[in-house]
Amino acid sequence: MARIFISYSRTDEEFARRLASDLDGLRGDAWIDVDDIHPTEDWADTIHRGLNESQLMIVVVSPASMQSENVSQEWKYFHKRKKTILPVLLEPAEVHFQLENLQYVDFCSQDYDTAFSQLHSELRRQGIPLEPLSARDPSVQIPAQPSLRTRGRESHSRRVYWVIGMVAVLVLIGIAALLLLNPDNHKGSETTATTATQAAVL
Repeated sequence: MARIFISYSRTDEEFARRLASDLDGLRGDAWIDVDDIHPTEDWADTIHRGLNESQLMIVVVSPASMQSENVSQEWKYFHKRKKTILPVLLEPAEVHFQLENLQYVDFCSQDYDTAFSQLHSELRRQGIPLEPLSARDPSVQIPAQPSLRTRGRESHSRRVYWVIGMVAVLVLIGIAALLLLNPDNHKGSETTATTATQAAVL
């Protein structure tokens, strides 16, 4: 039975292969499509079997993987069945909200060996019987870290600023129209325009 299913984008294949090889070297029994799907087998059926037989999934997080329909289908299948998903951050990327608060291992801002030690300890904590990394093999905790960035945060901020800008423009257009209709009140309207513009921006 495969214990660890590795879900990744083809763009990140080199990293995913290295991870699978290192885990297999510790008897982690990693399942990765490039090694575990034979040319004569049906691709979809074999993926399905690998998902069902694996007890934990590593999702390699990168911009490419978070845009991959295959990766999305794989982790959602796992999530629906309440199996453990452990993201590893390869590159900064916006993730689905269901991945946002999961504990992850940061391979982006740490060197590979440090991050792999943390991954090793976390997998053992999750019940994967990996062999020790060394004779002493002290447990390496994942340090405090921010949540993964959720899709839509930046676009939401842009929408807010766009709305504020549009309100300011509409106020200015309204004031300009009033000036054209009431030229005698031009001086007083200038003060009104300045005040209204400041209020709209705030």
